[in-house]
Amino acid sequence: MSDRRKLSRTEREGIFLRSDGKCQKCGDPITIDYFHAAHLRSHKNHGPAIPENMEAWCVPCNLKWGSQDAKDTRFQPREWQEEALGTVVKRIINDQVATVSAAPGAGKTMFAGLVFETLVGLDIIDRMLILVPRKTLVEQWAEGLQKARHLELKCNAEVERQGQHGVVNSYQSLNDSSLYIHQTMSDNAAGRRTLVVLDEVHHVGEKHLKESAAWAKNVKKLAGVVDQDIVVRGVLNLSGTLWRSRGDERISTVRYIDVGGGRIRAQADHTVTAEELIKVGQLRPVDIYRLNARVEVSDTQSDIVTEADVCDLDEKPAARAAMLALSQSEDYRVAFVAAVLDRLQAAHRALGKYHVKALIVAPGQKEAYLFRDEVDRQMKERGWPPLAEIAVSDEGVNAIDTLRNFKKSKRVGVLCTVGMAGEGYDCPDIAVIGYASRTLTKMYIHQVIARAMRVTDYEREHGVIPAAVVIPDIPELVEHLIEYLKAYNPDVASTPGRICQCGHYETSHPELGPCTECDCPAFNPLTGPPPPPPPPGSRFDVLVQEVSQQRVTISDGREALSSFMVNDLSVFVSALVAQNVSGAEVLAPRILVALNDFRMRQPFDDIPDVDSMMNDVKTRQRTTEERAQTLQKRIRVLEGWWKHNAESECPVPVFAWKVNQAAGIPKGGRESATLEQLAVALDFARETVAEYCRRTGKKMPKRFDG
Repeated sequence: MSDRRKLSRTEREGIFLRSDGKCQKCGDPITIDYFHAAHLRSHKNHGPAIPENMEAWCVPCNLKWGSQDAKDTRFQPREWQEEALGTVVKRIINDQVATVSAAPGAGKTMFAGLVFETLVGLDIIDRMLILVPRKTLVEQWAEGLQKARHLELKCNAEVERQGQHGVVNSYQSLNDSSLYIHQTMSDNAAGRRTLVVLDEVHHVGEKHLKESAAWAKNVKKLAGVVDQDIVVRGVLNLSGTLWRSRGDERISTVRYIDVGGGRIRAQADHTVTAEELIKVGQLRPVDIYRLNARVEVSDTQSDIVTEADVCDLDEKPAARAAMLALSQSEDYRVAFVAAVLDRLQAAHRALGKYHVKALIVAPGQKEAYLFRDEVDRQMKERGWPPLAEIAVSDEGVNAIDTLRNFKKSKRVGVLCTVGMAGEGYDCPDIAVIGYASRTLTKMYIHQVIARAMRVTDYEREHGVIPAAVVIPDIPELVEHLIEYLKAYNPDVASTPGRICQCGHYETSHPELGPCTECDCPAFNPLTGPPPPPPPPGSRFDVLVQEVSQQRVTISDGREALSSFMVNDLSVFVSALVAQNVSGAEVLAPRILVALNDFRMRQPFDDIPDVDSMMNDVKTRQRTTEERAQTLQKRIRVLEGWWKHNAESECPVPVFAWKVNQAAGIPKGGRESATLEQLAVALDFARETVAEYCRRTGKKMPKRFDG
């Protein structure tokens, strides 16, 4: 092993604080100035000097114990890892290459460590080279393996130090000079038998991405071609999911089968799905909160206007314009951030004030900054210490530091980014996703949603909550997510079907033709007849956006999905809160599904009717807090309108100050204001906006024009 690492003062003090001033071996009193930071897995047996492997012992206990192991502090394998280990190791020994498809959050990092340790123990492998798709993941992999399995890797280097187990680099780091050193260090004949681990290997074959062409070439030079001439001792391909590719997007280390139509599918030696991991509590289930948007798209070259509740995302120019414009719309951004913070606040309460976090994925860097500013404003308004961080590519090294610090923070916060915190970013505190990205591929959506599916250690002790995903109510995005909830595997095609004009749905007759139920025309796919294609070369501008009510869609564990209006659910939540139901705000939709399922399955006449129960609940008066939150939200909408339409009249902070002053609300005091004060503030804000509209001819916000 390398020389013994010396603990920092902060680490040493943290270890002492965990002891509560008593030796964690015998219980005798110890002081901050006189105790030993004892290795639980001994230094002699490669136990690292990290807080996770240390306890505060009195000096006699540590000296008496010596170099024995007091405890193995390495993470123990999960069930799927134990099941897959033998298969994967045998595959590498016999055929040099194995592929594992494990859902994001399954524990691929630790599994790679287990494979390496097993192969070292069998005298097959000497060292490890790990390649990851993002620079931000390099240190995460190194830290994860050290904590989980006490394996020490050198980051961003071709050659490890004596005593280290290997190196970890990004695919981007591979160039002619670094590749030569990696090849030299992986020379089997020189006794450097290397296990090459390729993280999220599906990216290597994406030829539509310019960088991936170089990755594929360099991986082939480094490792060789599967079943032909693999030139390293072993290769472990890892991916968050199985994937399909075009025939010309083959990855040299991956085995494929031909699925027809010029498409190939990666073959995995072991697969573990999100569905399996959710059932055993290792991942969170997902609830979708759909924020409706009415979008008018104008073709500026032909003067054709198409108006609908949503844009057809098969028409990519219009789709990208719609997604981008929603983020740029002040009204929508205010409502979107409010919905994300509502879900974050609910999760915070459900977990006993635990420091849960949210991630907003924006369509571009400009929009990420706008989201960040809006999050800060609304967090202050809610009385939270603002913690809205930004991580975009133009931040360089600072973005990497931001991701690291955001993960370590013990405060409730929101991270706004474009793509840096998507695939591979491991922050289990993230429980809420705000998805506003223009990237609509299934694989990317799944990877982003997976950021909120990891389970915290706190939840393992107190119960797992569902992850919340706030999205624009756009068909393709909703369709992808619902399909993900139902199948959890994007490579499994959904059952073909059609829906006729009378609403009958069939899965056995995907071809066009009359409905077998009613003989009326049927359309395929489920979205009905496709819209006419736009003229070639047209440009699209989004002219109107309108925010309406939210709907929550949840998976009820069966084929069907259940959907409820958030406003309707709020009264049910209040009833549960009144009965001291823990986590009512996040569990209410699932409780409704369970109640309905219970009623449907029970044959007894004395089972309470859910509909009557809900009718009883709906007659209950709304709580003071509910009414106050509604008033505050309406005031925020008017403030957002003012910023977008009347900034030249006076800045929004001044407008907000005048609104508060008119109602006698002190700065930052809306969270504790009375209903009467909030009503006065709303009336003042509405009248101020109305007076400005009368003077300038502008239109009042739609929800206030009556």
